[in-house]
Amino acid sequence: DPQKNFGGYTLVDAAASYALPKGTVRVAVGNLLNRDYITYYSQSALVEPLRYFAGRGRTITLGYSFKF
Repeated sequence: DPQKNFGGYTLVDAAASYALPKGTVRVAVGNLLNRDYITYYSQSALVEPLRYFAGRGRTITLGYSFKF
C-alpha cells in the first residue's frame, strides 16, 4: 500500500560525562541537529494525514550522580 510507505529518518544524539572529585556530571542532547520528522507510528498505523504526530525537537538532559 503506497500510503504506508515509510521513508525513514536519521537522528543524531550525543552524550558526555565528566567525573568530579565528588560525583559525576552527565549531559545528553537528543535530536542534536533539531531535525523535523513525523514519527513512524503516526505514518504507518494511522493512515490519516490529519493525525500525524511530529517527533520531539532537540532535548537537553543534565544530570548529577553521587555515590554514598
